[in-house]
Amino acid sequence: MKSQSIFFVVATMAKVNFILRSGLLELLQKRGYQIVVVSPFSDEPWFKQEFGAKGFYLEKFYSKGRMSRIINNLRGEALKIQHPELQQTAKIYAYLKRRYLSQKAEKNIERTKIFLRLIPERLRGSPVWWDSVERLLIHRRAYRKLFKKYQPKAAVVEDPGTDLSIYCARNRVPVVFVDLNLDAFTTRFISHFRPLAAIGVTSKIMREEVRSFHQLAENKIAVTGMLRTDFYFKNFKPISREDFFKTIGADPRKKLVTFGAKTPLLFPHNGDIIRDLINAARENRFGVPVQIFVRFDPNHDPADYPELLPHLLFERSEEKPHREHIANLLYHSDVVISVSSSFSNEACLVNTPTMWIGFDGDTRYEKYEDSYRISYDIPMIQRLLKTKGIPLVESKDEMLGLVKEYLTDSSIHSEERQNFIKQEYEVIDGSVAERTARLIEKVIHEKDSS
Repeated sequence: MKSQSIFFVVATMAKVNFILRSGLLELLQKRGYQIVVVSPFSDEPWFKQEFGAKGFYLEKFYSKGRMSRIINNLRGEALKIQHPELQQTAKIYAYLKRRYLSQKAEKNIERTKIFLRLIPERLRGSPVWWDSVERLLIHRRAYRKLFKKYQPKAAVVEDPGTDLSIYCARNRVPVVFVDLNLDAFTTRFISHFRPLAAIGVTSKIMREEVRSFHQLAENKIAVTGMLRTDFYFKNFKPISREDFFKTIGADPRKKLVTFGAKTPLLFPHNGDIIRDLINAARENRFGVPVQIFVRFDPNHDPADYPELLPHLLFERSEEKPHREHIANLLYHSDVVISVSSSFSNEACLVNTPTMWIGFDGDTRYEKYEDSYRISYDIPMIQRLLKTKGIPLVESKDEMLGLVKEYLTDSSIHSEERQNFIKQEYEVIDGSVAERTARLIEKVIHEKDSS
């Protein structure tokens, strides 16, 4: 029997939201394709109930083995793209990583660099050679069975560096890379790609980035838009404020200021920001009754703030991952605050006033390089800030002052937020899933006719 299977390789909860719940899979299913979701969540009851009920085949995704991690780290270091913008970004990230890198991690990085010097330069800098090394040394019996069982026509991935993408190359299965964050080519994927058939990018800006940084052929890049935005521009129907506030235990008579608390490994000053907001609300500095709501990042334990929890509303993002909940939270918040996070990006999609924290709470560092403020010097972040859709506040008083302005008039910076959306998301017609489906089918047809 001729296979019409498409693998969707989704390893993170965020991409479960952004890809699996985007409507793309159902669209391809209606066109006669067998959808196989390869995910570490495949055995979990909630995952089976939601995605198994839709007729998708669920298979286990295996995290990288030791050999795979070693080769992946070596490859990533050896094939880093030497571009001035990426080098500047890497320098800034090196300062940020010093906060949380253990001595063991630092030693491993140094060992990687030493080992690379033993590889001849002509091989070390060759993506083709690294592809061969991975195909030769990385073996996964489970994946061999998976490919034999389904004989996929294509694989859609969130990260082209997964073990399974290596097996795709080994079996000549075209890989399509979709739903990329705005910083995908500047901070996340800064080494030469493994073999890819196509990439669906968010905007012309990202198309130019992938062409400039990765030298990818024009015919492999399509401006499809970002899958997650379809929900906001096509399917989102907010529930009433009263009904939503019941779900989070909030008082509909009070304004809601929401703070997306970043993992302390990157930003250890969340407690100061939360305390400042609580005190300002208690002292009526905003001029209206206000309640503070905190959404904690993955692996960020609210128990780290025992003295603050009685004075606020909060949730862990792992426990409230659904897009409907997040969209309603952003929509019904009167102000959204975050720390250089896409949380604020999505607040713009529902035209909720938002801002980024550009100071270190009550801490004052002698060296600028030790401050989280340096993260906003990354060229891509500077591009976003120039739209003024997400203002950067650089002191406690500036933050509290802007919150008060927004609570008084939510239309402030509304035009700038719309400009941010037009510049960064570009394709906002609610048809991203349709364009992405056409891109996947195009890749399949090209493979079949070759």
